[in-house]
Amino acid sequence: MRQETLTTAEYAWMLEMAGAPFAFGADNASLFPEAEASRERQLQSGLDALRARQLVTPDEQPDCERLDMALARLVDVVARPRLAIVTERREGGARKRIVHYLTHDTLVEYADLGEDAPDARRHDLRALPDVPAIVLALLVLAGAPERHEIAGARIAMNEPVFAKCKQLIDDGSPDKARPALTKLGLQSDAAQSAVDAIAAPEQAGTISIVEFQGPDIVDTRVMAFFAKGGPTWLARKPAAEGNELELLAVDRPTMWTLLLESLRSLAEPEPQA
Repeated sequence: MRQETLTTAEYAWMLEMAGAPFAFGADNASLFPEAEASRERQLQSGLDALRARQLVTPDEQPDCERLDMALARLVDVVARPRLAIVTERREGGARKRIVHYLTHDTLVEYADLGEDAPDARRHDLRALPDVPAIVLALLVLAGAPERHEIAGARIAMNEPVFAKCKQLIDDGSPDKARPALTKLGLQSDAAQSAVDAIAAPEQAGTISIVEFQGPDIVDTRVMAFFAKGGPTWLARKPAAEGNELELLAVDRPTMWTLLLESLRSLAEPEPQA
């Protein structure tokens, strides 16, 4: 599968050629400076660098150039996705963001390698073979364990109740939050696991699934995850409408099933009229 790492200038030029005024989930301020002169300099620098790497080459026609078509296809998916999955993870003091873009026939993983190369920011694009490959990446990012006996435990509550429980935990009163979770239906060991993960997670973050219709966002679904030693805990809204929220414990098999079903239902082709 094709993979390419681009500088900010190279990536900006490729996006410009794809007709994208911005790249969803990327640092657009660095890609497209507001000052026109700075933007033009960056685009020219990107084109020069792509020529030097032979990713843009002379065409047989006079005054024409040829793009590397496999790379152009990756960038085109970023420019016009049907779905984008933005995963942001915090582990200790480090933050990581990975974005997956989907059309009906192409899947692309994007990573901004800026934290790893602060003096020479890099943008990594990689084609993925199928939806399960995206799900596998999400399992790793969320820190889901291979298996855990608590996996499958779940309770339903409304968002204000969850916000109140989380506030108690954040304020250093987990003993007040734990009874609330058991009252809602969690066993005591599961409630303790949830409180521990939310209070001091080893890994935490969000997975946002964004659906597009043309250039417009038509739906966004966000789930938060917390992991500490035991299962990964997800807080998610099972339906787009209302304020109902589900708190559930997952390991890799249970999270695999949940995400695979969600993504496949969203990514499947629309019926033809």
